Amino acid sequence: SSAASDVYKRQAPPSMTELWGIRSKNAYVAALDDDTQITVYDSTGESNTFIMNSGEFKSIDIGINTSQGRGSAIHIIANKPISAIQYADSDGSESSAFWSSQYFKRNYILPVSAQYVAIVCKEPNTTVTLYDEAGNRLNSIDCISDSEFPGKGYFGSAAGGENIPEGSMIKASAPIYMIYETSRSNDERNLLGSD
Repeated sequence: SSAASDVYKRQAPPSMTELWGIRSKNAYVAALDDDTQITVYDSTGESNTFIMNSGEFKSIDIGINTSQGRGSAIHIIANKPISAIQYADSDGSESSAFWSSQYFKRNYILPVSAQYVAIVCKEPNTTVTLYDEAGNRLNSIDCISDSEFPGKGYFGSAAGGENIPEGSMIKASAPIYMIYETSRSNDERNLLGSD
């Protein structure tokens, strides 16, 4: 759609040949060069390969497209640079960027209260734990992945509200990608972490 294309142009991250992110309702990939071969893998075990040309913009249609961060984790590999975003997961037109694994980290702190946190892991058997600001363990999940198909993790709820308190910490046994939705504005956001 035209609106999605406009958002994509404003929000697209730096291009890479390998990207990771969340399909929460809508996800799109764009190619910078002609004859770009792209393979998309999702956390349910589906994959799709296609070719795009310079300036093309394509919807990612595999996996689960459930809203509120509950959709599939996505891993994209290409032979030439691409960029990708998630867009408009049901309560607005905000977006989050798919990132290279160079931005994966083990430790994250939420700067505001969140409705949910959605996680992508690339290492097998990654344990991800949610702590409150005081360091009390709230929940823990196992995120299962392999070298191609990503793993998916989730804390919080599809229902709006302050489901995860401000200052909560997410700690993982291996580097992960993470987005969250703010409780107050219902905007999905990327979050940089630390090692």
